[in-house]
Amino acid sequence: MTYSFSKPLTLAAVMALGLAGCNNSSQTSTDAPADDATTTEATTNGTLQKIKDSGTIVVGHRDSSIPFSYIADDPNQPIGYAHDLEMKVVEAVKQKLNMPDLNVRYNLITSQTRIPLVQNGTVDFECGSTTNNEERQKQVAFSNGFFEIGTRLLTKKKTLVFKILKT
Repeated sequence: MTYSFSKPLTLAAVMALGLAGCNNSSQTSTDAPADDATTTEATTNGTLQKIKDSGTIVVGHRDSSIPFSYIADDPNQPIGYAHDLEMKVVEAVKQKLNMPDLNVRYNLITSQTRIPLVQNGTVDFECGSTTNNEERQKQVAFSNGFFEIGTRLLTKKKTLVFKILKT
């Protein structure tokens, strides 16, 4: 699959690297917390430094979150829309770090493990169907959204329910 992405989307995806370590429980301080911009910049730089030092970027992926990230024919190769976005992030990181031969390692995540694995640095980032809400924003950083969904009521057009909904 080939998708065309705008530069802002690619840059927003790179911001996903700010996910790693956003809630590093090993850090203790009595100082007042830094503002969000400073914290995000420091975290992003820490993640990029970790990637540079190790020569590997670790990408979190799901195995059955169709169409976002899933395993099809090759059990070692995720595919899907979110995976394609992840590869855009990987390319941007390669360019930013001037590391064209940067290794990519995939780490399977689940809905229960995705946030803890990003927090503890096991994965550098994940791109998937993780809802951005206030509670999760306390734990990790989010890029701009790339997929929107909503729940709606479905009914025949010529019914009382439809007439009530339209008023």
